[in-house]
Amino acid sequence: MKKYCVVIVAVLAVVVTGLPENLPECPTSRNIRIPHPTNCTLYYACQNGEANIRICPEGLHFDNAIRMCNWPKGCISGTPRPNTQPTTLPDPRLCMGECPEFDSQWETIHLPYWNNCSLFCKCSNGKKFVFKCKKDLHFDQRLSVCNWPIPAKCPWRTKFIK
Repeated sequence: MKKYCVVIVAVLAVVVTGLPENLPECPTSRNIRIPHPTNCTLYYACQNGEANIRICPEGLHFDNAIRMCNWPKGCISGTPRPNTQPTTLPDPRLCMGECPEFDSQWETIHLPYWNNCSLFCKCSNGKKFVFKCKKDLHFDQRLSVCNWPIPAKCPWRTKFIK
């Protein structure tokens, strides 16, 4: 009877805790992000040699080319989610301003997006990449961050008239 109890407890321990996920090997010399092998919305943040799983904000996938969450492009690593509706990606040509040909080591250039307060553009080696602020936030051009709508003072913010 004692043997059965030990076996049952051991089985329950595995079921309750789950089997450990195969975590990627992370370098101890630097912090990086690694794509999840089967899910486009997940990635691993490697810090001090330890892998921690992270999830991209809603609607974004991990883009291994730039090692950050980005608009979905078909997901190269992992299994893409089935897409039942056509996706229209924001056009980087609607970014207001120009990107320098080469990145500065001291500052990242952010540009407002024409006619949409929740979008902004990030410059990388002369190219524009469009990003979306988190829900209910607007791009604040003065601070180059996503901010609450009133302090962001977006010129395209909808004004409701009573």
